[in-house]
Amino acid sequence: MKNKRSISVEFWCFVFKLLSYISIFWLVRKIIGRKNAGWWYNFVDIWVLANLLGAIISVFLVKYLNLNIINFIVVGYGLIRVFEIIIYQINVLLFDEYRSKLKGVEYKIRGYRRMIINLLSNFCEITFWFASSFAVFLSSISDTDMSISRLIFNSFTTMTTFGISNLTIRTETGLFILWFQSIAGLLMTLISLSRFLGMLPKVDSMDEFEN
Repeated sequence: MKNKRSISVEFWCFVFKLLSYISIFWLVRKIIGRKNAGWWYNFVDIWVLANLLGAIISVFLVKYLNLNIINFIVVGYGLIRVFEIIIYQINVLLFDEYRSKLKGVEYKIRGYRRMIINLLSNFCEITFWFASSFAVFLSSISDTDMSISRLIFNSFTTMTTFGISNLTIRTETGLFILWFQSIAGLLMTLISLSRFLGMLPKVDSMDEFEN
């Protein structure tokens, strides 16, 4: 059995397992523990919704308060949060089921509808975290001031490449922010598409070679 395992799969499975420890969620989980399955699923849902709400509020905080300590916390937490979302979704998509099968444990998800809702919440959350980063480092990506609606719009277009972005790379910091968000947007879009396509019903074909 071991000889039939793919070296590349084993390598990246190990790498993403290590990366999953760089996470505030992992730290919180270690502190509070897992009491039972039902309680844990509810906690995860609350965690996702709370972070989405926090990301939305953060845009207003950095835009109107503009305090260095708040800006530092928002950008730092947002960066870690975006990183852990991407790593978590890649693990769920590619490696969690694989690890369970290697351990001989049955792998099940709580529900497809719940999974899609939380995935879309993560996508929106990332958009708002980057909108906050745009507000903090506005001089690195724009020549003019921006309203909250324009910050969110530019963040969304960078995530999806839909529409026309008004952002301009002015510094290396601005380059890193836009580059990181473009990668995050690409990965989240691919993950979202794979989830939606995977749940589409299979249609029978009259072509015998397609069945």
